[in-house]
Amino acid sequence: YKSSQQEGKNKYNLSRYIKKEIKRQVRLNSKFGCVICRNAICHYEHIDPEFKDAKEHDPEKICLLCGGCHDKVTRGRISKNTVIRKYKEVQNNNNIKPPFDEFDLNSLNPIIKLGGGTFEFCNNLIVFGSEILLKIDKPEEGNSFPTISGCFYDSDGKKLLEISENIWECSTFHWDVTTEANRLTIFSSKNNII
Repeated sequence: YKSSQQEGKNKYNLSRYIKKEIKRQVRLNSKFGCVICRNAICHYEHIDPEFKDAKEHDPEKICLLCGGCHDKVTRGRISKNTVIRKYKEVQNNNNIKPPFDEFDLNSLNPIIKLGGGTFEFCNNLIVFGSEILLKIDKPEEGNSFPTISGCFYDSDGKKLLEISENIWECSTFHWDVTTEANRLTIFSSKNNII
């Protein structure tokens, strides 16, 4: 016999599993990043009430927190009131900092796959006219790994994603953005990956 807590359920028998549609709404509400620091790799945090007291997964009462900020909330270094205040700021600010994270190019010669193409030992991967849209620079002196930089745009010319020396930032106007394992996916609609 297992208790509800051992199965990942709270005292109201609410599972930790959150449906895809609710997760998507939480990502939209949080503008795809941690509401405190804007990191894009996040956990889903019940803010009011906390998970242990929640009767449902209400997307208006759940936000995104990165692992570091989530740990600070759990340890009491960031208050729930601060999380609630920052969540409201994110929701009401159209100029909020974009979500970001860092690529780990753990090879001196990374292999880049775009669509059906595979690129290896390339510096300038995509060039349009005189603009370099995607490039890999060799490691600078003292660094172990190369850096990747580039910009990606949608068909209307809006910037979707910018990479600057392994740090990527994604705009906040998409239908959805997911980060799972080592995959970043940007959607323009339910089944349309851009």
